[in-house]
Amino acid sequence: MVARGGGRGVAGRFSPGWHSRRDESTGDGGHTVDFGLHQLRTFREVARTGSFTKAARSLGYSQSSVTCHVRALESKFGTPFFERLPNGVRLTQAGETFHTYVMQMFSVVDDMVAAVSPEGDAAGRVTVGVSPALVDHHLGHLVRQNRRIRPGLRVAPRTLSSADVIAAVRAEEIDLGFVLTSAHRDDRGGGTPDLAASVLCELDFVPVVGARSDDGRPFGQPRVGLETGWAQQVLVFDPTCVSQRGLPELLRARFEAPPDVVEAGSVEGVRESVSLGFGVGMLPAHVVAARPDPNLVVVSSLPKARWSVTMLWSKKTRMTPAVEALLDVAQFAFVPEVDIPAPPGPSLPALL
Repeated sequence: MVARGGGRGVAGRFSPGWHSRRDESTGDGGHTVDFGLHQLRTFREVARTGSFTKAARSLGYSQSSVTCHVRALESKFGTPFFERLPNGVRLTQAGETFHTYVMQMFSVVDDMVAAVSPEGDAAGRVTVGVSPALVDHHLGHLVRQNRRIRPGLRVAPRTLSSADVIAAVRAEEIDLGFVLTSAHRDDRGGGTPDLAASVLCELDFVPVVGARSDDGRPFGQPRVGLETGWAQQVLVFDPTCVSQRGLPELLRARFEAPPDVVEAGSVEGVRESVSLGFGVGMLPAHVVAARPDPNLVVVSSLPKARWSVTMLWSKKTRMTPAVEALLDVAQFAFVPEVDIPAPPGPSLPALL
């Protein structure tokens, strides 16, 4: 849960209405202001992002729901909390005051969750961004392990490109990010001091082509050369991922004509397109080995590669118990893949 003085996910477990009531016995006449923690969470996210659209995207709400939550609060308190600008919103003076108290409320709720939860049983909601390379296998393993070990902890995953994962962690829009980084570099945190990182395991990639071309002619064990056809087109699932940038660069350096780079949207999309003969792609070795396909050929004359599965988080964000708990789960949920015999051939150049 991204938090500056409070956790975003606490309302997932405790979501009552919040009541502010004067003591009617004092003769004040009394009045009640009722609102929910979900409305306060929405207000806090709009204040943090300066945008209704960004807040909706971060929280997983529709923009109309975000607008409704904020208007409900403004109506209950009888004053606007945000000034609408051409490119977003900013807090009014009343909004600044309200924001201070909201952050204090969430800090108290965080403390309450920690106090009433059984010792060692972290609760809350943690948002994670995962690059496409890690969605099908690694994300599922993380969710299953977390459910078994931390049943009170909810993982809210978002599939993003590698570049967007890093940007979202840096902007504190998500709590944790999982991406691939170079296995040969010491700097695994995006090259900036504001991101912390932990390498969880390594992942091997192999180049693959279809056993037949798109017109049905057999390739056999393909020879590297533009005359073969498949080297003219590279299928990628995330053009910003280090695992996908290397092969186009290698082919571009080897031949005068650079290959066309086509986005297939997912690991499975690359696998399917390549098996149909539409080009060449780099896939995780365990994906290729798990489902043997006679229409898929590993190219021994092209280099294989190894990348690090890396977890990122912002150094600026206060680490909540829920995030700390998921950090611990991830350390052993991401285990090295079973060794898969790689075809003979060189490794991808270190310059990538």
